[in-house]
Formats: sequence, structure tokens, C-alpha cells
Amino acid sequence: MSEKINDADRIIKACRKYRKPLIDYCTKYVNNFEDAEDCVSFAFEKLTEYLKEGRSVEYPKAWLYKVAINEAIRVKRERQMYQFNEYADSASKDSAIENACSYTPDYLDELVKEDTIARCALGIISSLSEEEREFYMLYYRSGKTLKEIADILGINHYAARKRHQRLKAKLNNLIKDAEKNYYQEGGADNEKR
Repeated sequence: MSEKINDADRIIKACRKYRKPLIDYCTKYVNNFEDAEDCVSFAFEKLTEYLKEGRSVEYPKAWLYKVAINEAIRVKRERQMYQFNEYADSASKDSAIENACSYTPDYLDELVKEDTIARCALGIISSLSEEEREFYMLYYRSGKTLKEIADILGINHYAARKRHQRLKAKLNNLIKDAEKNYYQEGGADNEKR
């Protein structure tokens, strides 16, 4: 069913029946009716240009679907990048991520005495590698930003962020283990002895 330039208007007119199903299909990709509608309009514009240039399209429906879906994928990626890059710089993004945790009060502080916390903290920090301890001291004790730490350690910001993520995960595991051991060993009872 190859169509020539003189049939461009007829092909476009015949393809109008695909507009709604195309919009519905693109909505699955972009989760937004307006964006899906824009993708379909883009596909129809491209088809019109393509046909007006004298090219032929053997299967206009498949061509429209392919162009519309590719545009929907592009729009979705662009939206994700836009959401990802809303921050002025990486430091402000990191700060927002770190502060985005929901607050859930930990009543363990009321149950555990200060010297127990100090012993657990000392054990946890001493179990870190030298590199992890240095990062811990810079970030948690000195209050340096990840950008400052990256400059001090001579690494890029991405590497500093990854180190921080790994250190935070390790600390969380060590803290959970310390809490579990405290209660399994009857920590509150042992303190009285």
C-alpha cells in the first residue's frame, strides 16, 4: 500500500481514526493525557512532513505508533531528568535527600543509659575500616558536606555520595546488631549488676 506525495492528504485523513487509540496507548507511557496527546500530534506532524517530502509509507498506522511511542519514551525520560535536576547543585540535592526521611521517634533513648550508648558507639566506630572512620569523622562529627569531603579526599562528588550511602547502610546494620545483642544479653539487667 505504498502512497505517493499526491496521496498525502488522503493518508493523513485516513489515519485520523488512530488518534484516540494512539493517545490511550501513549498515556500508558507518560501517565498524562496532555503529554500523550502531544506525542500523537508530534507523530501526525512527522507523518505529514514525511509524506510531503515525497516519501512513501507502506504501513501508516505502524509508522504512527512507532513515532508516537518513541516520542512518549523521550518525553518520559525528559520528565524524569527534569525531576532529577530540579536542584541548583548536587550538594543541595544531597541535603534534600538526607532530610527527606520521615521522623519516627525512637524511644530507645529513654530505655538505654548514656554509658551503654557510648560503649556501643565506640564498638561500632572501631569496627569501621580506616577509610570509613575518616569519612565518618568528616561527615558526622565535623559536619562537612559531601562536596567538601570529596575535595578533601580527592574524589569526585558521585564517589563521595556512594561512600556515604555504603557507610550509612553499614552503620545502620551495626546499630541494629548492637541493639539486638543488647536486648538478647539482657542489657538492662546486666547494667544493674
